[in-house]
Amino acid sequence: IKNYYKENKKIFNEYKEYNDRIVNKLNDQIENSKGNVYLFGAHIFSQHLLSIGLSEKNITSILDNDITKQSRRLYGTTLHVNSPKILRNEKSPTVILKAGAYNSEIKKDILENINSKTIFL
Repeated sequence: IKNYYKENKKIFNEYKEYNDRIVNKLNDQIENSKGNVYLFGAHIFSQHLLSIGLSEKNITSILDNDITKQSRRLYGTTLHVNSPKILRNEKSPTVILKAGAYNSEIKKDILENINSKTIFL
């Protein structure tokens, strides 16, 4: 059996570096954000970002369309979950959106039905 250790280690390290770059960029962007910053999704995508270094301190709350998740805390964090409708009265909210295949659907819904001035990271 061929030993794939070196190849797999290289792939793993590239994946880790990729995620580190994303988190560092997001932390810089939210640090310089003028309005409230939200993280979309009370799910594993958000927990992963937070566990690898996304800073909670500048995030107002988690947004999720699932009413069974709203008014609860995202496990492993200090952040509470709200409906995206809380963006309605904001001047220029920022939403971190890393929800995989659902990104375009979520973005479209927020821009068309809740707040057209929302900025997405």
